[in-house]
Amino acid sequence: MKKNISILLSATLLFGTAALTANAATESSEVVSANEYRFEEISKTTLPNNTIKSYTYGIKESDNPETTAYFTQDGTTNIYGFKLTDCLKGTKTINNVKKGDYRASVCNGSNIYDRYNFEKTGGTYVLTKFKLSDFDDYFNSDGTCTNSYSDGYTHNFNFTKESDGNTSQLAIISGGYVNFVAPDKNGYVQAYICKNLGEYTYYMTNFKSANGWSGGGTTGSSIAMLRIGNSDLKLGISVDDVTAIQKYASDMKDFNKLQIRNADVNFDGKIDIDDATMIQKYIAGLL
Repeated sequence: MKKNISILLSATLLFGTAALTANAATESSEVVSANEYRFEEISKTTLPNNTIKSYTYGIKESDNPETTAYFTQDGTTNIYGFKLTDCLKGTKTINNVKKGDYRASVCNGSNIYDRYNFEKTGGTYVLTKFKLSDFDDYFNSDGTCTNSYSDGYTHNFNFTKESDGNTSQLAIISGGYVNFVAPDKNGYVQAYICKNLGEYTYYMTNFKSANGWSGGGTTGSSIAMLRIGNSDLKLGISVDDVTAIQKYASDMKDFNKLQIRNADVNFDGKIDIDDATMIQKYIAGLL
């Protein structure tokens, strides 16, 4: 493939070996084969700064209507909340979110994760359909998640209310979007994903068995491969991503579809020195 520009690899590493890795986030250490990331970008929308908005996919009103997502600051309780029942009737938007860091509790449980901040999450969001298990091996191929209990009971939860009484919830938070989702029969979900450079996409789960026992879940886990700037499809954003872009632009490396998505950080339809420079500035804290 002919690239738009050739660049000297050794000349453009402006900021040494500084690297930004996932902080306070659990990111899968497993990187699947480059050709196994199945996803489709469907449509775009925008969101202003200091705004939180909801989206639902694959869930009926009969599926766990008590599910709630809320964001709190230290010393406050349920300052901003989303009830699934309300969101199923249409998107819910909260404007003029107060400045500061928030703790998120999602899925009607104690799943709490620190440091959500909505002051710079305005920008482009893309409704993205993707296969959960390709992006994190926490999920089974059909999109379910296996949870085991201390008494030996094991169940594959499907993030809806099941006929046998088992319940589970899955929420995906990306920038200012709270996505309540359940996978389809092929293990795909749809969610609005933030396209800002470096912005995390997190997921939270909560399980409850038919006998009423809470069965755990996960909180604040990051889907690293959906993070803009992650051009080498490894963990975090570092000079390795810059080097990958330089090699691609120099016809020394091929990118797959997901790498092209992640590497075009300025969205000009090209992958070149401008993208590499933006990532370098991000690593150095200049963006």
